[in-house]
Amino acid sequence: MRHSKFIAGLGTLCLVAAALAQDKPPVKDGAQPLPPSKLALPAGFTPPVPIMFPNPDYPPGTPAPLPEGKVGLWAKINEHGKVYLVSVVNHVNPQLDASASLALSQWEFKPATKDGKPIAVQVSFDGIFESPNPRIVMNDVIRIGAPVVKPPRATYTPDPPYTKTAMKAGIEGSVHLWLVVDEHGVPQQVWIDKSLDPGLDQNAIDTVKKWRFEAAREDGTPVAVKIDVAVNFRLH
Repeated sequence: MRHSKFIAGLGTLCLVAAALAQDKPPVKDGAQPLPPSKLALPAGFTPPVPIMFPNPDYPPGTPAPLPEGKVGLWAKINEHGKVYLVSVVNHVNPQLDASASLALSQWEFKPATKDGKPIAVQVSFDGIFESPNPRIVMNDVIRIGAPVVKPPRATYTPDPPYTKTAMKAGIEGSVHLWLVVDEHGVPQQVWIDKSLDPGLDQNAIDTVKKWRFEAAREDGTPVAVKIDVAVNFRLH
């Protein structure tokens, strides 16, 4: 009567802090200039330029006075200008770390180039939490090239139940989700990318939280990553 299908967005892996945070869609804005880099950059190299850069939020329920601090981040940006790895290198607290990580994971760039050819790079950022408007600031290019990342492998993917309302209405289709899979292979955040039906959306979220994975690995080390999945609902 029903089944789910796991589809991982391998091109959109994002290393993140495994802590709860509120996420929101990207907001397009004007590009920020890149400050002078501390890395000795090769001739013919052009750094990435942000074209979409949402800022983080204080998680809902954060008590007053709102905490302040600077989350240090490294992001790896692929040759298509997509952020595919974000790591926290200077922590404030788990909630703000995760909020900054998830916001940065949604940035988009005009990609870096070497002799006119798009290339992957690693760049440092700061997630600055100053009440009431936290922001992310782009710093230096710190590495040219990309590490080897092995994506997570699903090991347990139970199917979500249908709701009576959706079954009676004959609703079929897919709920597309983003989720964070931590370094132990456990989903820590799940949110909707493409909705199908309110009841089925919630069932998909609740079920995917029960899924289990063999954790992603970066250069052999287990890491937390953000991936996209599709949960399919079929009546027959």
